[in-house]
Amino acid sequence: MRTFSVYHNPDLPDAVDQIRFVKEGMAVWALVAPLLWFLYHRLWWEAAILFGISIIMALAADQWGIPEITLLVANSLLQVLIACEANDLRAYALRRKGFRQIAVTHGVDEAEAEIRFFANWVEKSASTAAMSASVSSSVFDRAGERDLPKSTKSTKPIWPKQAEPAPQAKPDDVLGLFPAPPPKLG
Repeated sequence: MRTFSVYHNPDLPDAVDQIRFVKEGMAVWALVAPLLWFLYHRLWWEAAILFGISIIMALAADQWGIPEITLLVANSLLQVLIACEANDLRAYALRRKGFRQIAVTHGVDEAEAEIRFFANWVEKSASTAAMSASVSSSVFDRAGERDLPKSTKSTKPIWPKQAEPAPQAKPDDVLGLFPAPPPKLG
């Protein structure tokens, strides 16, 4: 399972843009093509910095006569570093834009993480103090809800899910493939 951080910005007019999911861990596509990954995720400053570093490394290698294999190894190490930190840079960019981390959820992919998150999410108004406190786990710790008014608290327990009581068998019911045993005499 993958872990996703959930970011929320209630100030945006479109409700679809208010929630963003950022995968935790290494970004594989950032390892393959970091510049394109930055541009795809609209990380303009990060893409410009990477482009500048690549140009400076190429010019320095040419100026000082550094072998091409050394430049290739340096660029490969830079790509591995970027791939390990790319999702953190994306989260940092979201925080710069006014997003706050409100939850951490899990799923096989982003779609399942979204389903798990929205199945348990109770939208709070931006004026509540709980928006500043992070909520962890797809099960929702809800530790930060102690200070909230009762109207914003969830009324049903999230975990463990309450099982419905099993129906009681009547004496004349069939148990599996076999009928109920006959009553004992005497």
